[in-house]
Amino acid sequence: MIETYIYQLMSWFYHPYLFLCLLVMAFIGVVFLVRGIFRLLLGPNRSLQAAAVPQTTPDAEELARLAQVRIKAALQQDELDPALKTELKAGAPLSLNYLAENEINEKILPSLKHLVIREGYLSVYLARLGEKGFSADNALCLWQLFGEDGQLPRLVELLALPSEDGQMEAVRFLKLLKNEALLPYLISALWQPNRFVTARVAEVLLSMGGKTGVVLSALLPSLHSRDDILLVLDILAQTEDRFASDNVVALLSNTDATIRIAAAEVLAQLADIASGQALLIALDDSNDVVRQVCCRALGEICYLPAADQLAELAKSDIPAVQKQAEFALKRIGR
Repeated sequence: MIETYIYQLMSWFYHPYLFLCLLVMAFIGVVFLVRGIFRLLLGPNRSLQAAAVPQTTPDAEELARLAQVRIKAALQQDELDPALKTELKAGAPLSLNYLAENEINEKILPSLKHLVIREGYLSVYLARLGEKGFSADNALCLWQLFGEDGQLPRLVELLALPSEDGQMEAVRFLKLLKNEALLPYLISALWQPNRFVTARVAEVLLSMGGKTGVVLSALLPSLHSRDDILLVLDILAQTEDRFASDNVVALLSNTDATIRIAAAEVLAQLADIASGQALLIALDDSNDVVRQVCCRALGEICYLPAADQLAELAKSDIPAVQKQAEFALKRIGR
């Protein structure tokens, strides 16, 4: 019986097509056998391909780095690359940081500015100051590149951003910008305490320097509200600007003692010799604090004609007045 099967098997070798089929079937069987062994070894949830070639997905940080490399290269080209537009749009407004932090070929700057303004990227960036990735330093650089004077009123609106962090970063941005063209809008914001935090508006005003004192002191005659007058005087007392003292001197005769005190504080800081005579007259004020501040102001300007009256006040039984009168006498040299 066995010999019969052997002879039959040997006869198949004389049929080429049948032999080829057997060979193919044997090969397929071996492949499935090997595949099954690997699946047992690797577990049911992993394929052979996954084991042989691990698949990795770039994380957000790597994607951002790659985008920065592409944008940096595109910014050096002589023409605005459509791919750059795509990259900016995909990551806007955060992608504007790449424009602030990399050198830009001047040849593409006009087209890039047109793109940024048309799409409103800069406005959105500024509106998100205080959030992660949106800084006053980059905002300043972006404004210098793409800002327009017609947008200046909107910059003051940043002081009314919803979050405290946003408002503080807006203050820092405006202080860095230091654009005197903002003065009218900032002063307007002073009279809107329901929309703006007055202290933050004042902080920006004080950082401007130059014309701030001149503009604010010129407003005094037109102000009728006690609070408005005191607000302006408070800012003037803190500024280092030089300005004419006439409008402040006029307030030394105001019926409100608080206003007279605030005016004297401004004159002490300003130290303008032109205010000497008015301060000398104010030494007869009925309010002790007014006399005290006027003594200090006269000492700051070293007003010699006030020496005799200061000497009398140095004998005052009111310690604060006596102390300031003595200070003034030392400054004058008596």
